[in-house]
Amino acid sequence: MSSFIFIISLYCCTVLQIIYLCLIVFVTRKCILSMKDLTPVVNLFFRNQFVSEQTKEIFIPLLHEFKARKGATFLQEGAICNHIYIVESGMVRQYFYKDNIDVTEYFAWEGQGFVCLESFIERKPSHLIVEALEDSVIYGIEKNELNELTEKHYEIELMYRGVLELSLLISQKRMYSMLFETAKERYNNFLKSSPFLINRVPSMYIASYLGITPETLSRVKGH
Repeated sequence: MSSFIFIISLYCCTVLQIIYLCLIVFVTRKCILSMKDLTPVVNLFFRNQFVSEQTKEIFIPLLHEFKARKGATFLQEGAICNHIYIVESGMVRQYFYKDNIDVTEYFAWEGQGFVCLESFIERKPSHLIVEALEDSVIYGIEKNELNELTEKHYEIELMYRGVLELSLLISQKRMYSMLFETAKERYNNFLKSSPFLINRVPSMYIASYLGITPETLSRVKGH
């Protein structure tokens, strides 16, 4: 009887040791993969700006990963945008409704950032909606955490400033395009800057983004 109990105890200890070792391997592998995956994401946030290894180590733990399936709403109308986002893979579009018409405001694909700027800055419900056009992996950094970092780390302050400046510049260029360019000019500039979107984005969204009807888009393509 004592021999049987000893064998059972030994067996249980062995099983527990195996489980413990498996957990160690799993956690270690997860940490290694996380560091391996997130460093390129950090570089996307900082773009062409120099970023030290120390800053990367501070920045990485504050990144939040989000996943969105194709067709899913990533940010609802009326929600508050609390993050600045970078698309690691996939694509999203920002849009709003005007007189019950879906109007596309912006596309973001691999390596591109997006933020509902008015909602983010003023902490007010967003009129913009964010939808995944493809299965997407998105990383974001939360506003309060980002503000704390900018007060302590100059490199992160420069990055934050660059993101805001780029967002404002994109908005101004789009406003200029809608006010002063013809439909043909808008389409040609769209092709010049992002030719690959033609095969990845439905034509109705491209037409909406350009401020024209799908019929006008077809005519413009034909000339």
